[in-house]
Amino acid sequence: MSIDLTVKLGIEGSNATKQITELKKELKNLDSQMKSVDTNTGNFNKDMQNMATKVDLTKTKINGLQTQLQAYNTKLKDASTRLSNAKAKQAELANSTETTAEEMEKANKAVESATTHYNNMRRGVEQTERALNSANKELQELEIAMKRMPLDNMAKKFESMGNTLKGISSATAPLSLAITGFGTYAVKAAMDFDQSMKNVQAVSGATSDELEALTEKAREMGATTEFTAKEAADALYYMSLAGWDANQSMTGLPAVLDLATAAGMELSLASK
Repeated sequence: MSIDLTVKLGIEGSNATKQITELKKELKNLDSQMKSVDTNTGNFNKDMQNMATKVDLTKTKINGLQTQLQAYNTKLKDASTRLSNAKAKQAELANSTETTAEEMEKANKAVESATTHYNNMRRGVEQTERALNSANKELQELEIAMKRMPLDNMAKKFESMGNTLKGISSATAPLSLAITGFGTYAVKAAMDFDQSMKNVQAVSGATSDELEALTEKAREMGATTEFTAKEAADALYYMSLAGWDANQSMTGLPAVLDLATAAGMELSLASK
């Protein structure tokens, strides 16, 4: 689901006030839509779809807040200029012997009005920056939660299977415990593999496409060799430490694993 803010990014000083008003209305509407999205329906596929919608809405909100911040900064710059001019006029009149009391009062009110406007724009900038930081944090939490949903769903299924078998007969208790234990192991293995690939990315500096290819290669090696996918990922990590780039690592991983097997070597040594 994609939501487009109907506000142009190009900001002119004369349009900034109108743009801020429109953006606030759009952002309020986005918040209402996000609150209506249920990610705990009990239906995994629907929950995943709703979570994706929530992520999409949050990204749109961030774009809107960035545009709003730009508009506020434009207004703040204009307000600063207005205040400087008002103060300059006030000083000019104060130093003139021909200035009337009415002119001085008018200049003082102009400075007061300009100061109030400047402070309002500054508060707008600060409030928008806080909202933008909060939205970025929310997006990060949503993306992490979305990545965990398949693992949590798998754990729930295995737990449900184990509880069902426990209810059939006490004689099946060992089997039930084994299934529940396997579910826990499967989730942990997936999380460990994910962490190993994060380590590879941190050391190798691989792009998202390269990391995806490396991840698939590690899984392939985990399925076709005596090593697990995590061990293959660890080998990629050691290869990155040794200076192998992403393409070299993908090509050389099978040979490194073969060497480790044939020579009975640790992966950290075989990858050097």
